[in-house]
Amino acid sequence: MCKRVLYEIPCINSVGGAHIASANLISQLIERGYHIDILTDSVPTADTRIRFGNPEFLVYDVSYSYLKRALMWFWRKVFNTNLYPAFVLDFHRVLRRIMLKYDTICVMSERSKFRKVVASLPTHVRKVQLIHTDYVNWFRSSAESKMITKDDICVYAKMNLIALVGRFNQRAFNVTFPILADKTDFFYNVITAKKTNSDIYLNKEKSLRIVTISRHDNIQKASTRSVRIAARLFKLGYSFTWDFIGEGYEEESEYIKKIGADDNVRFLGNVNGASSLLPNYDLLALFSTSEGLPMVVFESLISGVPVVATSLPGLMEQINPLFGWLFPNDEESIVCEMSHLLEHKESIWECRKRVMNYRYDNESVIQHHLKMLGLA
Repeated sequence: MCKRVLYEIPCINSVGGAHIASANLISQLIERGYHIDILTDSVPTADTRIRFGNPEFLVYDVSYSYLKRALMWFWRKVFNTNLYPAFVLDFHRVLRRIMLKYDTICVMSERSKFRKVVASLPTHVRKVQLIHTDYVNWFRSSAESKMITKDDICVYAKMNLIALVGRFNQRAFNVTFPILADKTDFFYNVITAKKTNSDIYLNKEKSLRIVTISRHDNIQKASTRSVRIAARLFKLGYSFTWDFIGEGYEEESEYIKKIGADDNVRFLGNVNGASSLLPNYDLLALFSTSEGLPMVVFESLISGVPVVATSLPGLMEQINPLFGWLFPNDEESIVCEMSHLLEHKESIWECRKRVMNYRYDNESVIQHHLKMLGLA
């Protein structure tokens, strides 16, 4: 009998890294004949349905509304009263009954509102919690994250598996929460970027082309700092273009225009399939202050583009010194190191040649996910 898996994924139409990673994996599993359904809080668009491989979507705001009305109608008819017992109105009980139909429940986000519901399921249901971020830094980074995670130790103790993106994040989690260490594993994501076959490298006289692909976020991504670094390099007279792909850079865009750097530092907004543009650049820059295991780094390396990033645990796991550079996580150091790179662009051309040999093993990644889900 084919096992049934239910993924709980909020905000299904989001194009954030965890959603893209989930879509890449789920579409592959469905293509291989596995039964995967998705429980979500919003109606998927046509593009989202295709991206996830056209699974069955259970939209719980719509589903629950229907079930609640049906139960209320039944109760009025049978007992002739408008006073309803708790089980008729209890949203979590409805979700729990849906979940009990599955062999495995996989919670995609550490922010999920329904982790407690999943944790409460009986032992015959396999319960998997995925964590796509640097959890140890994130869970205490703000009042919001502290509120979200305040009951996590109790909740995660009832899960069968807590899977963290990357080895570094798993190790940090185990050190911080040793009581949960025997329940953890690490995973990587399925990456769909295509290997470029181009043997053409940019002429050393051409202006260096840099790209940052990231939503605007000053808590983890340090977006304003990255723009400030670009502005400082412009003022120092270096020749480059630096494109920022992602939404939310309105204030930074005004600043760049004010200093006359808008031909060098550009803001392209959201771009569908942004990773497909990577071969047009010489360098991916990612100067975050906290990261899980960003997909864009793997996408860049697969595309033959070196990476320059801050020296964070997840990024250290991704970036071999042959394929890029890691800088200390402070603005002055980054400006100094970037200045050195811009003065010695030949090192970037040599690195790009080496990156052409980079390989990423998607098949091993898929097989590991199958084991985590109890399907292998």
